[in-house]
Amino acid sequence: MSANLLAWLIGIAWQLHQSSLWAPLSYACVGLCALLCLLQLSRVKKSVSVLKNQSVFARRLTGWALWGTIGFALTGMHALYVDGTQEVLLGKQDVQIRGIVQPWPKQGEESVRFSVAVEAWRTLPDPNGAEQPDAWTPTRGVVKLSWYATDLSEIPVAGSRWQLNVRLRAPRGMANPGTFDADLRDWRMRAWGVGYVRQWRDVQSHALDSGDRRRWDTWRQTWRQKLWNSHAPQDGKPWLSALWVGDQTALSTEDWQVLRQTGTAHLMSVSGLHLMVWASIAAAMVGGSGG
Repeated sequence: MSANLLAWLIGIAWQLHQSSLWAPLSYACVGLCALLCLLQLSRVKKSVSVLKNQSVFARRLTGWALWGTIGFALTGMHALYVDGTQEVLLGKQDVQIRGIVQPWPKQGEESVRFSVAVEAWRTLPDPNGAEQPDAWTPTRGVVKLSWYATDLSEIPVAGSRWQLNVRLRAPRGMANPGTFDADLRDWRMRAWGVGYVRQWRDVQSHALDSGDRRRWDTWRQTWRQKLWNSHAPQDGKPWLSALWVGDQTALSTEDWQVLRQTGTAHLMSVSGLHLMVWASIAAAMVGGSGG
């Protein structure tokens, strides 16, 4: 197993020293062929008649080469995925993105912060020029945005699709020991960019659609907004929001400290949404049987 892992790492290092990337189909074909050969080699090992006529070292060497080739191909595919996003980040220019708003947008007095699962992007020409925007380039991943404006009449809703003019940079986090690992959080959510919404000529950022109302995220934000607009006690709204729709953003550091001290933090972090769903079902069943 350790030899296979070493071969995998050698394949990764081999790809990282490539002067240029291949086409996606090339990496896919190389990786698939290596995988099929590796599966065939594992079947050959189980054949006693073949084992007598074949060198054990030759089979192992072939297996290591195949593991290295698979690592090479997968790293190349990942490099192609990252290459498009790096072009946006290193360009230091305004770009347009299209994507779906993720939960939960956080609205302030003069700004709103939200994340977007990007579907495509394109660069914008010089504001003083007459060129047309470039064609859309498909991509994946998440960008975290801030929108500063005095009039935010149309707030991004989770599940809605937007076209936005943005300025992006690579995400960064604190390196001090003991602080929150923001880089790890961004890596887990596949966030490759951080930035803000900008005005570009007369091209406005706008919603392409309001989102399918059956979308889970849209439904959750709708009920979350109804809860915050209700007459429920103000200090209880963060708890109700976390239990009912799984929105934990309004819970303060002191709230989480109380949960940890009472040993109930797992109810909120793991089962916050499911707890209220099952409680609602149980209440409906009890009410129905009582009636």
